[in-house]
Amino acid sequence: MKSIKLLVAALALGAMTFVPALSAQVKSEDKGKAHEKQIEKIGQAVGGLTAYQKFKINVILTTAQDQVQALSQGERRTKGEEIRKASMTEVRKNLTPAQQQKFDAIPKGDKAPTP
Repeated sequence: MKSIKLLVAALALGAMTFVPALSAQVKSEDKGKAHEKQIEKIGQAVGGLTAYQKFKINVILTTAQDQVQALSQGERRTKGEEIRKASMTEVRKNLTPAQQQKFDAIPKGDKAPTP
């Protein structure tokens, strides 16, 4: 009987640690899909991106999103916009001069990363 209680307690503890980890993985996958779409939009607008450019832009978008998520709700509107602008400046730096011209022509709302 004691071993059954111990087993149930161990399983419950294992489940309690597994669920948050699974939730974090799902959020990470959702974040990755949103970034893939954003990178695809940018790539289409500028005439294609290299694998390295896609990688660098993904890192920039992930960093920006993490910074925005770390802000309080009140700070997200003002500081979040600053972070988004800075991330788009960083994205632009990773483009060729010809791509930068096309990137600059993208309407503001179409190239802003999603939080």
